Amino acid sequence: GETFSENIAVRKNCAVNSQLIRTMKLILQEPGLTAPKVAILVGGPDWPTSVLCGILRLDLVQTLIGTVPVVILVVPTVLAGSFTYMKDMKDKEGTLMYPWASTAATMMFASTALVMMILSGLAVKFVADASSTRAAELEAMPIDREVEELEKEDEIKAVAYERVSLWTECPTWARVVLLLSLTCITTSVYMVFLRQGDCFRSYGLTSTIDKDLDGKWTNLVMTLGRVAIAFFLISWALLSVFEQWATSEANKIDLEEIALELKAKKDTEAGPESTPETQHLHSASGENKPLYEAGTMA
Repeated sequence: GETFSENIAVRKNCAVNSQLIRTMKLILQEPGLTAPKVAILVGGPDWPTSVLCGILRLDLVQTLIGTVPVVILVVPTVLAGSFTYMKDMKDKEGTLMYPWASTAATMMFASTALVMMILSGLAVKFVADASSTRAAELEAMPIDREVEELEKEDEIKAVAYERVSLWTECPTWARVVLLLSLTCITTSVYMVFLRQGDCFRSYGLTSTIDKDLDGKWTNLVMTLGRVAIAFFLISWALLSVFEQWATSEANKIDLEEIALELKAKKDTEAGPESTPETQHLHSASGENKPLYEAGTMA
């Protein structure tokens, strides 16, 4: 995560200037084991949460300490996987070796879901509480200027893309491409969900390639499944063609003009009492974004 922290686009996609992420950063900066910190580190998605800590350049040791209680989630998860594997094990006579494992697996899956639900709920509660009770600290936190500028540019480009990709503005061939892409992906989805048994061979946790797929992993996908995958790839290719065309057309639009329009709109919404200083303050607290300056777009 810390390696990616140098990449402006990654920081922008992680919304480091948003109210949510700034509040999480404020909580995760706390030393030691605190309930809000543990709830976020353990209750959030493991890999994304840990990587986000690196992107925010949080202290590694303190982050690891806060992650230690994850054992309360790891234990039932590992047991659920173990029991799921054991429930299909048979002896030489074909009799189940652990008939009780199926019930145990269900109980462990339920326990895992319960622990995860509680921790996730606590994380949401603590973030919401910190957002309101520690507003002054959030406002004092510096915002990422590089990300702020990139967000400005991307929003302007998004407006340009939206204008050229409106259905009423698209040429006939572009509409046909979109319709074909939609038809292909819809067909693919229905084939997989309605005829799953005809698309893929059954392959469980205890299955092997040699025994269940005749020694070839490609046998997992049957003829109808290959057709469904082909429809998916065709849909993706057609959508890529449309997006490339729309992006090219959007680049021809005067971005300076869009920047001025957005600035005028935000001025109108902000009202006469709004000033650049207050706009900046609102941006730092996540309530609003700074006004656009027409001269910043090249």
